[in-house]
Amino acid sequence: MLLAYGLAARIPVALVMLAAILGNWGTHYDVLPRRAEMAGLRKWFVIGLLPQMTIWLWFTSVIGGLFGIGAGAIAARKG
Repeated sequence: MLLAYGLAARIPVALVMLAAILGNWGTHYDVLPRRAEMAGLRKWFVIGLLPQMTIWLWFTSVIGGLFGIGAGAIAARKG
């Protein structure tokens, strides 16, 4: 269930990042450090798709699971 939620939350962000990169919006979604020069789909893959589908998906699942365990423990103590 958390994996489905993570995908539902992260896929739209990755798509917005694609639009920002291809449209040169100049927001935090498409800005790289000055030393790093990339363009187009490669830039989106490196700073958009890869982190959203690995790091952030893992983070969403783990933190959601921890909060679920905590909520379950509180519910069990109440009765």
